[in-house]
Amino acid sequence: MRRTALHALFLTMLVLCLSWSACADGTPYLTLEKNSFTVCVGAYGWIASRMVQLPSGVYVRGGQWDSSDPSIVTMRQDGKYEAHSAGKAVLTRTVTTSDGNAYQATCTIHVVIPVEKITCDLSELTLCAGDILGFPDISVFPANAAAQTVQWSTSDKRILQIEENTLRALSAGSCWLTATSTENLPGRTRKSVSLRVTVTQRMTGLSLEHSGESISLRRGMHLQLSAHALPDGIQELTLIYVSSHPDIASVTSQGYVTALRAGDSVLSVSVQQGDRLFSESLQVHVTIPLDALRFPESTRIAFSGQTFFLSPTWEPADASDVSLRYTSGHPFVASVDEKTGAVACHQVGTASITCTSADGKRTHARVNVEPAIPLRITEGEVQNGQILLTLKSRMRETWITGYTVGLQFRSAENIVLYETAYQVTDQLRPAKFSTASWLLDSKIPKDAVSIAVRILQVSYDGGSYSLPSEAPLTFSMTAGS
Repeated sequence: MRRTALHALFLTMLVLCLSWSACADGTPYLTLEKNSFTVCVGAYGWIASRMVQLPSGVYVRGGQWDSSDPSIVTMRQDGKYEAHSAGKAVLTRTVTTSDGNAYQATCTIHVVIPVEKITCDLSELTLCAGDILGFPDISVFPANAAAQTVQWSTSDKRILQIEENTLRALSAGSCWLTATSTENLPGRTRKSVSLRVTVTQRMTGLSLEHSGESISLRRGMHLQLSAHALPDGIQELTLIYVSSHPDIASVTSQGYVTALRAGDSVLSVSVQQGDRLFSESLQVHVTIPLDALRFPESTRIAFSGQTFFLSPTWEPADASDVSLRYTSGHPFVASVDEKTGAVACHQVGTASITCTSADGKRTHARVNVEPAIPLRITEGEVQNGQILLTLKSRMRETWITGYTVGLQFRSAENIVLYETAYQVTDQLRPAKFSTASWLLDSKIPKDAVSIAVRILQVSYDGGSYSLPSEAPLTFSMTAGS
């Protein structure tokens, strides 16, 4: 640009010198208001001409305008020009005077295609303090416009500095970067395009609370992740939150976590600054809490020597931790296996069995331990063709609702000749006597001399119990007959 300015100054001085020289010798001459100029296609205007130093009494008789290339520029005789296409043309003005002389003057007109628009692939640009990069790509339209170059400028040199072929981000803030066409045509505003440049402080790391740890959440619980870029105070960076298993633990774009179902998921947060990526993560273990724990029976009747399992139910059925521990309030009456819930009844009495979950939920069942032989035959005889039995309930608290008696008819050699069983529906109060009788069965062999009887099973409200084997009560078939 400096050389162009010096060249224009030289031409101006040369014209002035020639004009002064012409004036100095008094020779008439024709001058134009423009010697050389540039316009865009479609432009028009007028060029004025003037005769200088005509002798007294001499006047201009006529004149004519001509264009060296009318396809580029046409000239009217009143001095109006119209630019039609890109190129260069020489405009000539010829004047004749009354003394028969002719004078000429010329000017050069350059017709160019103007710049209509400048675009940039980017609308905004984010940099870190200290970044150096080239200028964004721009496009000048139309592609055959004469001025295809632009001049770059920044609205704040404290934030963004323009160097010879690069941009340098200096400090945090935002400003506008503008590319302006170098076109310089009369009557036209130079086209430009601007993009917003944001310069951020350079990150050194990413902070995430509980990073690298494993945390537990109950289903339905929420957690707000706390993450931020380092050093503190960095603004306008977007944190990206991702869950490896969003069906187990979901996370929103704001880092709000919801525990959905039992399982494990890795939650990660990342942020990118330029070509650098920072990320941190933590593991979430989602559990389904056990809300309710209960035994199906609040009271269980059992018998000394009996073994059984107490199995509780819980809610919800898909609770993630159903670790249970069993204890007995009176282990000498009924003990219980701490892990399996297997109850062993040792002696008559009452014991409270407690089941405790891992998170402290509890349920209880009362175990009433009755004698191993809850019903005993105390007397038996045959009288008037009937078998008569006297029985006594040994139950402490439980009513007997029925029982089964087994009978064996034996020979004099104590050989079992015939056996049968009778079911009795009768209610026996605890520790009370009762009687039962049956007619002698016609199937009983004639050579049977004794009867051996024992209780096989008792029934009570809520269950039945098969008695362990014991020596039967034996009495003579002829006794009392």
